[in-house]
Amino acid sequence: MSGRPRQVTDDAIFAAVTAAVGEGGPSALTVQNVADRVGVTAPAVRQRFGSKRALLLAYAEHQVLNAAQPFSTTSAETGPLNQLVEGLVASGAQLGDKRTLTNNLALLQLDLTDPELGIHATNHSRAVLEAIEDLIRQAVANREVRSDVDVTALAEAVNTTYNGALVTWAIDGVGPLENWLRKKLEFALTPHSTPVGGGARDPVATGWASNTVRLQRDRVRSTAAGRTTVSQHGAMITPGFIAMLDLTTSSADRPDALAQLDRERPVVEAMSGCLGFRAFPSRDDGVGVTVIHEWVDQASFDAYLGSDAFARSGQILRPLLTAAPTSRRFVVELIETVR
Repeated sequence: MSGRPRQVTDDAIFAAVTAAVGEGGPSALTVQNVADRVGVTAPAVRQRFGSKRALLLAYAEHQVLNAAQPFSTTSAETGPLNQLVEGLVASGAQLGDKRTLTNNLALLQLDLTDPELGIHATNHSRAVLEAIEDLIRQAVANREVRSDVDVTALAEAVNTTYNGALVTWAIDGVGPLENWLRKKLEFALTPHSTPVGGGARDPVATGWASNTVRLQRDRVRSTAAGRTTVSQHGAMITPGFIAMLDLTTSSADRPDALAQLDRERPVVEAMSGCLGFRAFPSRDDGVGVTVIHEWVDQASFDAYLGSDAFARSGQILRPLLTAAPTSRRFVVELIETVR
């Protein structure tokens, strides 16, 4: 091997392979095509990797080593369940359009007919499955997924849903691939997810339907001066503003709406001034959703209304709504602390 430094990284060459396959499938991939994309000569690529088949083998190995990378694109602060869904969505989004996806399916067909490439395809699938299973275990520990769930079986179901959704979108999918994947994955996960915060979603069962607003007992403290504050992450903060949002969806879309609100909860609750964010399905019908906000003051709530999280939820929830949302907002004055 020459002692001269490489002018182009392996990652750049593998990115060129991805682009070439996406545009024309594996049959259109050539060493010259890849070399042209990275600005080197074909002999330079052959010297490093050998033949086209050897390049594909190196590319397949690279894909295995980076199988879990899409899951790191979403902040861990949003929760493992959100990391799981958005990681798979990000992975699928790399395929772009139906032509690119179809060409990548052709590469998979080549993998399945070539014993050596097939080994890498198997290892890639297992690496993705392992990453999915790990995030589900984290979600169980984080009380986002029920503790009695069969983690391995759920991971396999999620992986199957993801791959199946790619194929069905290529055949007759409607809308962007990202939206298609997200909806299918959330539908698969929702039956196994815990309610917001790991407790009952039902507003009546938790006392939220009462005409009197009561702060949760485990969050109420009294100071010597009689002033009541709420502990959040160890700080003593006085609650002063509550907002109640009523949404109406179709019965089929309500699980998707609740799942989106579940995903946003840790993001919203991490915002300055937020003391609580909960979503509940209505007991009166199969289409209503109520969201309860607790904030230090209205200024904090107004900052949330201008946040990326609020805009993101709006983009996802708005198409699911069958009626205009209603928001009721209250300035809270403590009358009594009940123990």
